Amino acid sequence: MIVRRLALSALLLVASSALAQDGDTPPPAETPPAETPSAETPPAETDPAKADPAKTDEAPDEADPDKPDPDKPAPEPYEPYAGTATALAEAHVHVGLATVATSAGGRPFELLTITNPDAAEPPEWIAFVIAGLHGRRPADESELAVAVAGWLADQAEELPPEVAVQVLADANPDARAARHPRAGNDTRVDDDQDGEWNEDGPDDVNGDEHLGWMRYPDPTGQLSVAADEAETSAPVWAEPTKGKPRTHRLVPEGRDIDDDGLWNEDGPGGVDLSRNFTWRFEEHVPATGRWPASEVATKRLMDHLVADERIALVLEIGGADTSVKNPGSNEAWPKLPDDDNALLDTLRSLLDETKRADALKGRPHAPGPGSLGSTVVHQFGRMWIGRAPLGRSGAVWPDADAIWPEHLAIRWTPVEGAGLPPGAEVASIVPAVLEAEDEPLPVPSAASEGHDLAAFLLAAAKARADVSFTGTAATGSSGVLRLRTKIVNTGRLPTHTARGAAVRGRRPLNVHVVLPRGAKLLAGKPHVQIERLGPGAASGELAWVISGASGGSVRIEVSGPDTGTDVLVEQIP
Repeated sequence: MIVRRLALSALLLVASSALAQDGDTPPPAETPPAETPSAETPPAETDPAKADPAKTDEAPDEADPDKPDPDKPAPEPYEPYAGTATALAEAHVHVGLATVATSAGGRPFELLTITNPDAAEPPEWIAFVIAGLHGRRPADESELAVAVAGWLADQAEELPPEVAVQVLADANPDARAARHPRAGNDTRVDDDQDGEWNEDGPDDVNGDEHLGWMRYPDPTGQLSVAADEAETSAPVWAEPTKGKPRTHRLVPEGRDIDDDGLWNEDGPGGVDLSRNFTWRFEEHVPATGRWPASEVATKRLMDHLVADERIALVLEIGGADTSVKNPGSNEAWPKLPDDDNALLDTLRSLLDETKRADALKGRPHAPGPGSLGSTVVHQFGRMWIGRAPLGRSGAVWPDADAIWPEHLAIRWTPVEGAGLPPGAEVASIVPAVLEAEDEPLPVPSAASEGHDLAAFLLAAAKARADVSFTGTAATGSSGVLRLRTKIVNTGRLPTHTARGAAVRGRRPLNVHVVLPRGAKLLAGKPHVQIERLGPGAASGELAWVISGASGGSVRIEVSGPDTGTDVLVEQIP
């Protein structure tokens, strides 16, 4: 029963949009760019079976690997990990737990890091998973993030040794600890601009030890209540043009403490961290913060993402969803370059390969202003994909345009007393009952998607950019080496986004020539930068002429922020 209550109350929580301003990221401190070779895409590989029709008549494969073996027992159904982040770290030596920030209320932001148990070197590529930035998102989304970490911890040997996954399951612990559902943290705010902070917050009007929602008659309100409304039903938003007149106003449960005719207009709402990031931040809007990244936690998260260049992919669990299809563009989410739209298609294909049920697909929904997603993509130039579990994209009731969860209903109970508006009623959230059957609808669990998202992260890790030398030719006479080569990306993902290249948010590939003692570079550049390589693409030809003692080793290194380093060694003739 306790689990049911938590799930039901969690699904009443609300997501918000976000606010932001343009913030151009200064270019990273680098050596002045050298001449950048143009990238060229190699010709597509030819399918041998299509090139030689005779090969299509060969004997069929011995077995279809995707076909179930009737002699093998069926796999056990997936059971999501239901423990805490601390317990997970204590149970696995290859799972680390660290505090990356502290909330305004003094609560830790706990970051899990999962690596392959056999990894001998630090990771080169990191995927970062985050949930719970908006405090009124359902709490089971944070449970989903921990479930993802739990599955990866149990299957960590599947992770490439060069890869790590970081999971920040609860990015707003203050909101999760609050008695009343709210989007923000514990930062004090003066929403009504009267010089007092948090002086008129929610109150437990009906004494049930739960702070919920209250409605009262108001012809300018947001709700439309029919005279014959059922005892338990879903709330109906007012739409006068569609025959749904405005009849009631919806407010947090509470009293008019300061006797100004308003209810809970200046409660402990805090700052909504999901709207406090820098890209297109909007000022002077309640709950967004006094300025971009005004919250210490926001700055710590941004510092973490910017400082660790190995973080290549951010998976955000919340209201923004780009895992279904392209959500289109808006002021906070400008149109992406064609290459980045193709990148999102690739990421979606990796999600599809997890065989996610169609029923879980929601509506596409772009990140809003001041959001983490818009900042990661348009300012940091990183890969980002948003996922709304169980299709719950966009806002959550009672925000505008929110969709009421079909498995829940509301029962309203009249209340009266000092400080309460006439006709006030307090809401109780109850399970919705099927019309034809006297039983409640099943309560969905976001944690059921943990296996799918973990499989997606594994697929993305294996598809990451992988740069190496190709087409190398070393010639010359005694004491002179003529060296020609190219750099190719053999992965399915680019070295970084086209948007990242445009805003200089990502460090390019750097090619360095390391000469033996006494050798000289007669032609070519000692340092070359290659801005970006798409999947399967190769750079233009790189050429050098080196003189030196015969037998000396010339070392060419290529490295990127999240590709590691590949080395080519040639000897002087």
